[in-house]
Amino acid sequence: MPLAVLIVYLYGMFTIKPVGVVDSYAMSVVAGFFAMVWLGMTYNTLEDMVSEQILILRIKSDTKYYISDVIFLTVISLIISALLAVFPVYQDLVNGKDLFLRPLEAMDVISGFVLIFASSFAGGAAGSLMHQRIVKNRRIAVVATALIALIAVTKGAIGEEFALFSIVAWLFPPIYDVVKIFTKEEFFEVFKVLRAALMLLVYGGCVYTLKVWLLKKKRF
Repeated sequence: MPLAVLIVYLYGMFTIKPVGVVDSYAMSVVAGFFAMVWLGMTYNTLEDMVSEQILILRIKSDTKYYISDVIFLTVISLIISALLAVFPVYQDLVNGKDLFLRPLEAMDVISGFVLIFASSFAGGAAGSLMHQRIVKNRRIAVVATALIALIAVTKGAIGEEFALFSIVAWLFPPIYDVVKIFTKEEFFEVFKVLRAALMLLVYGGCVYTLKVWLLKKKRF
C-alpha cells in the first residue's frame, strides 16, 4: 500500500510543470517519512511473537535480532529513497529537461537522496517504536503513531498556537524543522543538507536505541 501511494504521489508531483527543485525534494522528504512510518508500524503488527522467540533462541542473542530488524527497515528506507530521488530525474528527461524551474543538477539528486533517506530512517524508527510488546493495545499504538507523524510535520504551527509545546517539541521527529531549513531555497547548500540529515539520523538512531532497550526490558 505505501508503494502504491508513493507512485501516485510521484506522478502527481512530477507530471505538472514547472516544478521547483528544492521544494519538490522537500515534499519527497515528507513523503518518505510517512511511507516509512506506515511500513514500520505495519512490520510491527505482522511480526509474530512466537517466531520472534524461536529466532532469538536460535541465534542466542536478542540484541542481534533487534538490530537485524533495524537493518531491514534501513534497507527498505534506502530503496524508497532511491525511488523518490531518481524518479524526478527520469521525468525530467522524459520532459526534455524542462520539468523544473531550473536545470536539475547532480548535487540536487544527491542532496535529495541523502535527505529523503534520513527522513525515511527517522520515519521507520518512529513507526516501529509502538511495538506490540511495548504497547499491547494495537488501536492505541496506531493512533499514537499517527499522532506522532502528524505532529512531526505540523509542530511549527502547533508551537505558534501553544507556546508551552516548545518544551516537548524535541520529542517528535524533526520533519518540520528540516522542511523549514529549505523553505524558499533555490539551491541545496552542503552544510544545510548535512545539518538536516544529521538531525534526522540522530533522532532515528535514538528512537531505535530506545525501542531495543524497551524490548530487552520487557520480556515475553
